[in-house]
Amino acid sequence: LISHPAPFITRKTDTIVNAAWLRHENERKGRILFETMFRELPTATPLFFFYPRGLKITTASLRRGLALAALGVGVVCGVGLVLTAWCQNGHDTAGTDMQMAMTMMMPEKNMIIPRTKMIMPKSNPTGINSAGPIASSVLSSSKFSPPLFSSSLSSSSSSSRPSSPSRKSRHGGVAVRASSKPNVEKVKEGKGTGKIVVSPSVAKANMLRLGEDLSGAVDGGAEWLHFSIQDGRMVPKISFGAPVVAACRDAFPDTVFDVKLGVIEPEHRINDFIKAGADIISVHPEATLQLPAVINKIRDAGCSPGVVINPGTSLSTIEHIVQDIDVVVIMLVNPGWGGPKYMQEAISKIKGLKMMCEAKGVRTPWIEVDGGVSPSNAVELTQAGATALVAGGSVFTAKNKAEAIAALKDANKHRIA
Repeated sequence: LISHPAPFITRKTDTIVNAAWLRHENERKGRILFETMFRELPTATPLFFFYPRGLKITTASLRRGLALAALGVGVVCGVGLVLTAWCQNGHDTAGTDMQMAMTMMMPEKNMIIPRTKMIMPKSNPTGINSAGPIASSVLSSSKFSPPLFSSSLSSSSSSSRPSSPSRKSRHGGVAVRASSKPNVEKVKEGKGTGKIVVSPSVAKANMLRLGEDLSGAVDGGAEWLHFSIQDGRMVPKISFGAPVVAACRDAFPDTVFDVKLGVIEPEHRINDFIKAGADIISVHPEATLQLPAVINKIRDAGCSPGVVINPGTSLSTIEHIVQDIDVVVIMLVNPGWGGPKYMQEAISKIKGLKMMCEAKGVRTPWIEVDGGVSPSNAVELTQAGATALVAGGSVFTAKNKAEAIAALKDANKHRIA
């Protein structure tokens, strides 16, 4: 009778009492149900049970909940927009990173150049710094006598040459250069001729004496300069970016700039290096899902397209586009990892590439070899058919760069036609 009084009530107020009892039972059962559901969520329970008489989802509580949800969404979106803008403004930090690293290595006050005082080479009278103060200053000195940086570009290889036309572009706040068409024509005309060129790797140069090293290589007979771009993903190391290429373009307008993009999804970086002044842009087939489209994009932009063949990459990956490319880079080592040289595999690929082109009736592209090329193995490589030799340490560590480059070119004398 105590637990179930309703069936025994026979007064005139039955209806009122029964209604009150049903309301009480519904609230009790609902409270037990939701307490059971949220027993494992103690932090969420107060959101629903902060009223003294149990769960009551009212219009006011719904409004408060919706307001809190909207506030949370707004905060998340705001943080996302701020991070996106920050990433877009600083997506290419090669110039900033280079400045920070070099400033840390130069504690002397007279060697630190503030960003507000940019030293410009003579070939750029517009006042636009193409690669930040440090990169331009390094390239601006050929002798590097104290103080370390000079206020003008005194390199004999560039002082008498006109600068390539420039235009502003939103590229980390720097001005980038248009591709040099005459250099691209030289690359296309040299395909299949059997001419040997040496392409010193800029990554192996002394960055504190970059202008002097590159001037010595170009004056010593290097017709190309090799820029190996590494993003830390496709290749485990991280190198430099487009601002360094743009600064070098001002100093060496007549040199072919051979850019190898060791980056994931190179289609998103092609425009940066085209504007910076690249003449050749080579990509890894493994780095993109649409290799033919990337090759077409490079060619349509006025550059010579190339493909990089790693030791584990088959020649069959380029069989369908060999007629569209100007350069094939055959790696002797795994890029960024070093390790053993796959000489015999590289020689087999060189010969196979020549046979592929002959079978298709197309001109053989420049066959470039990269990864520890030196006078000791250049003869064997050129005998197999290599025509462009990427040499880093063998050139930039030599006391006489002209003699080192000549030793590599002399391999052509032993070449079997």
